[in-house]
Amino acid sequence: MSGSEETEDRKEQYQAAVVQKEAISALLRSQGWDILRAVAKGQIELLQQQVMLVPLKDLDHALEQEFNKGHAMGVAAFLKIPESMLEEAEAIIASLSGSEEDNE
Repeated sequence: MSGSEETEDRKEQYQAAVVQKEAISALLRSQGWDILRAVAKGQIELLQQQVMLVPLKDLDHALEQEFNKGHAMGVAAFLKIPESMLEEAEAIIASLSGSEEDNE
């Protein structure tokens, strides 16, 4: 890859990261995200209560509780995705910002 191609590739990565950061930041500030997060947290709480407060009856019920634990963990992980994407974009911007300033 030539120097100009590499510079162009880094510039595209930088611009894509800026766009991603702006989009994810807007999502996290939106009323829709607040509503979705509240619903997801309510779902997590319900699933955890089903696991913690209901005594085991039999093996099938134990398996159902394990499923509910995994479901709650999956919903919790889903809520972390935008923050992870934002951190990734910020890291890319930070790593490429010096080279972008050099190329201007």
